[in-house]
Amino acid sequence: MKKLLYVIILIIAVNFHCYGQYDGDFKLSPICEYQNIDNSSYFSAGVKAEVYLSDNISINYHILFGASSQKKFYFQTTASSVGGILLFVDGLNNDSEEIKYLGLLLMIIPDGLSLHFDAGEKLRISPYFNPLLFVASNSLSSSPQMAGEYGISFNIKKYETVVVEPYIGIKKIYADIDWGMAFGLSIGYIIN
Repeated sequence: MKKLLYVIILIIAVNFHCYGQYDGDFKLSPICEYQNIDNSSYFSAGVKAEVYLSDNISINYHILFGASSQKKFYFQTTASSVGGILLFVDGLNNDSEEIKYLGLLLMIIPDGLSLHFDAGEKLRISPYFNPLLFVASNSLSSSPQMAGEYGISFNIKKYETVVVEPYIGIKKIYADIDWGMAFGLSIGYIIN
């Protein structure tokens, strides 16, 4: 089992290294977001990371903490990371190498995917699809929940390594019938 884990890690590392040959292979951004969903408004802040698989495709990771308009706690992250952490802890508690490794592999599954299209020398339009979100709040009708967010961002390159990114999207808590809106801004730093 350990040899299999080493082979999987090696394949992932080689793939990220090869994909990293593109300009702007990793972007790390502080993020602020306002959303209106499930009859509540939420303001949150956190960190977003994007790994560019090519010049026009990236995978997304988010973690956000915030509060609702009723001063209730709000949390959002990648659903697979929550499951991966739970499996990893279970593997530690039961001394199971396989479950620990499965938890680690599950943690690298992203929120979703962005596509990037050039719209000028310093502007890229990027539709995004994040179907694997985990949302928890004590103001939601039931919590925690699985959710998805789909929208468009505008990547405005201010300097060689700095990108300002306003975005707008729709958010769906899968167990709820209503759709919500999400608006946000991030300022990304590109690491080549």
